[in-house]
Amino acid sequence: MHDLIIIGAGSAGLSAAIYAGRAKLDTLVIERDRAGGQIRITDSINNYPGVPNISGEKLGQTMREQAEAFGARFLSAAVESVDFSGAIKRVETTAGSFEALAVIVATGATPRSVGFKGEAEYRGRGVAVCATCDGELFSGMDLFVIGGGLAAAEEALFLTRYARKVTMIVRKSKLSVPRRVAESVLAHPRIELRFNTEIVEAGGDGLLRYAVFRSGGGAGAGDAGDVGARTSDGAGADASAGGSGAGAEASTTGAADGGGAGAGDAGDEIWRYEVPDDDQSFGIFVFAGYIPQSAQFAEALQLDDNGYIPTDESMRTNVDGVYAAGDIRPKELRQLVTAVADGAIAATNAEHYIEEARTRLGLPSPDDRSAVETDGASAAVTGANAAATKADGVFAAGAGVAGAPAANEVAATAGCPAEAAAEAEGCPAEATAPEAAGCPAEATTAAAEQNGASSSTTESAANGAATFFDAALSAELAPIVQRFERPVGICAVLDESQPLDAEIGVFVREFAALAPKVAVTFLQSGAEPAREQELGVTLLPALVLTDGDGQSLGVQFHGVPSGHEINSFVLALYNAAGPGQPLDEALVRRARALEQPLNIKIGVTLACSLCPDVVAGAQQLALVNPQVSAEMIDVTRFGGFKARWGVMSVPAVVINDERIVFGKRDLNELLGLLEDAQTAA
Repeated sequence: MHDLIIIGAGSAGLSAAIYAGRAKLDTLVIERDRAGGQIRITDSINNYPGVPNISGEKLGQTMREQAEAFGARFLSAAVESVDFSGAIKRVETTAGSFEALAVIVATGATPRSVGFKGEAEYRGRGVAVCATCDGELFSGMDLFVIGGGLAAAEEALFLTRYARKVTMIVRKSKLSVPRRVAESVLAHPRIELRFNTEIVEAGGDGLLRYAVFRSGGGAGAGDAGDVGARTSDGAGADASAGGSGAGAEASTTGAADGGGAGAGDAGDEIWRYEVPDDDQSFGIFVFAGYIPQSAQFAEALQLDDNGYIPTDESMRTNVDGVYAAGDIRPKELRQLVTAVADGAIAATNAEHYIEEARTRLGLPSPDDRSAVETDGASAAVTGANAAATKADGVFAAGAGVAGAPAANEVAATAGCPAEAAAEAEGCPAEATAPEAAGCPAEATTAAAEQNGASSSTTESAANGAATFFDAALSAELAPIVQRFERPVGICAVLDESQPLDAEIGVFVREFAALAPKVAVTFLQSGAEPAREQELGVTLLPALVLTDGDGQSLGVQFHGVPSGHEINSFVLALYNAAGPGQPLDEALVRRARALEQPLNIKIGVTLACSLCPDVVAGAQQLALVNPQVSAEMIDVTRFGGFKARWGVMSVPAVVINDERIVFGKRDLNELLGLLEDAQTAA
């Protein structure tokens, strides 16, 4: 039994874990995703006291490390049910059952859908919710940001790095943001604002081609219907007056022309945006608030009419020993600084409650008791118990289920030059798409001559100064690669016509210099067709993971796995070479029951913080069952894949080259997709 269980590892949960650990409470943090919560997809945080500028990804990682340093343990699992009725609180998860004297609920909230026609149908094909993950895919396009709050404004500013133009669609008559942010938005030459406006419909032919909007004082809920249109160029119209900017548009004034467009006033303007070029698409980024993640607590705790968990100023809920913190509470200001304050308050009051509960129940104090051992299901919780551990400077276990891989950060600037560390997501804002959150292309020419030297030659030595692996990253990787138990290989199958060849050559040589048990071979496409077929390569160039005998392990990377994908790359080798991360036995049995050849392709960008976990999960399935193969594809470097599947959001998961799904998927969900594919075959 633990002293305290914290459900959720966003900023509130991590703050609570820091305070609880510092108070020497036996603390278990349960999180189905990676630590950090919503701040992980925030490009730049510059309003946190004492921290002038930091990426959300880095801040979340640092907060977790701080909590672990104070002794908090982390379990990657989903909460299935809770029982808070007794003195001992019980939490049932996908990794087993856990008990504690007190619980802090810090599950936060998830992005809210607007509900316009086409929103769900075009999610991943033009409708997105993560500017950091997907913004680069819309380079040179028109973008609409739906929402007028702080998240919408900050993401609109971020998207100007890529967009031709950003138009904010705001239902109210003004932005609901601090004055400094509003001034930045209003002054930006590539941002236009449409107040008193809402989106009604979006559609196209596989990719977004048009969107319909309603502007005016009567803009409100309604179903999209037939919209009459007259072509009009409203670019550059005054935002406060409701001008119809954003490129080539069609517009009509008056509800009479709007058909069933909604229950607006007679003077509402129904206007239509269409892409100016038939070969292009555009993007709609939705930032319209959040939905509290409280459904699993509905029978155990009091909820308000909006689904939030009410508390007093001490963060106490209506149940003794149960606290709530962060965005799961009804509150006036939903910001990082208020979330961490909630967590600190909740943990401090939980500490007092736990001390009283120990006395009341006759339990030993922390100084009198021996270390509490968790059961087998939580052996993968954290620290030295996990096969890959933060204590060793490596990875935390789990993504959605016990023991499943979680590609947590190796370094905040993995694969990037040291001077880029201050930039959000580890790469300069002005970096071009070919550099793709990785490293300068001009630094990769050192290996150009060697890449085509022979059809199959073993490489084993360092190749000049590091480009992808600087001193800090090399030092952080050292404890991981030193634990490799068996020889493994990387076969780089290259196409001399591809500019990626040089970058791949530098990358794998540098990595091999760090990892004595990793042998690198190079194979020029067409030189040995039988070998190429044996490796299962269908997309060039490719990095194919092999065993010590050179046999394919079913894991491939298309592109340079730097940026965030250094995590999935190292995890794949760690799991292939051993000791590897433990997997839940039930999942292993299900994975091994797959009897037909199955392929998973995951479209990623190197700036996507959500992608590595999906890639790592697919790789784990491939390593468990030779019938499964997993391929990471950098969509910024493989335009054919992006175009074929209409990928405008990542992660994009393609099953057997037949079906595509978008968004984060844990190991259990990936396995379900493969099982569905096998059943349908």
